[in-house]
Amino acid sequence: MRRLQGDGLELAVADEGEGPPVLLIHGFPDSSRVWRHQVRALAGAGFRTIAPDLRGFGDSDRFAVLSVGHPMALRTPTLEQREKGWYQLLFQFEGTAEELLTRDDWRLLREWTLWSDRDHYLSEAQMAGSGECVVGEWRYERFAGASHWMQLDAPERVNALLLEWFGA
Repeated sequence: MRRLQGDGLELAVADEGEGPPVLLIHGFPDSSRVWRHQVRALAGAGFRTIAPDLRGFGDSDRFAVLSVGHPMALRTPTLEQREKGWYQLLFQFEGTAEELLTRDDWRLLREWTLWSDRDHYLSEAQMAGSGECVVGEWRYERFAGASHWMQLDAPERVNALLLEWFGA
């Protein structure tokens, strides 16, 4: 794990392999370790993988909250997405999320299951609707039987799709 410093911030970055670079960005509340299966597969196929621990996660400085899907896909949220997005209220009041989420050694996050057909927090409409917000090539893949953390629940399928996408 390398340490990168800039603008008063220090990030931990896993940098492995040689070849064309592939940037792997984790979401909330993960760290770069969520990509451990893909790092091996991509590096083994001749790619350089760069997976930072984003602000406030893993071994990096500061706290930040990240979202999934294109934000414009939520411009008219459905009732289903509003029901799934209840957790966003945690971040409306200073200190609430930090206190709750760190309680009992982050137990709440270890028990959460966050797109696939088992995602309890994101709707398929939002994820599929992200294509309307993207200019250029875009692809939607639906995973059956996996949770929000597809790269951990179905690493072989994720690896195969990444290698296909990058032309390996």
